[in-house]
Amino acid sequence: MLQMGGFVFLFVMVYLFWWQPAMKQEKELQNQRLLLQGTLQKGDQILTSGGIYGTVVSVPEEKDEVILRIEDQVKIRVTRSGVVRNFTKEGSSATSAKPG
Repeated sequence: MLQMGGFVFLFVMVYLFWWQPAMKQEKELQNQRLLLQGTLQKGDQILTSGGIYGTVVSVPEEKDEVILRIEDQVKIRVTRSGVVRNFTKEGSSATSAKPG
């Protein structure tokens, strides 16, 4: 019975100190990604999960994709979930956070 109590105690400790914070962090990250994908606008400078830098040309409302310009006369379609960073939003929030 004592050994079983030790396993239960160990499981509770792993849950409280490792699994629960990891799940909370994953949920916050997912919420940030959804917010990022929902606020994409024409002209935003972004980075995709594949490492492609581009400028948003259009954001069709009915589709789960954006059109990016990566070079002159080169446009590609990317799913919204493939967007991992928006440099335009990061830059505007960094400049608005500075005093003066």
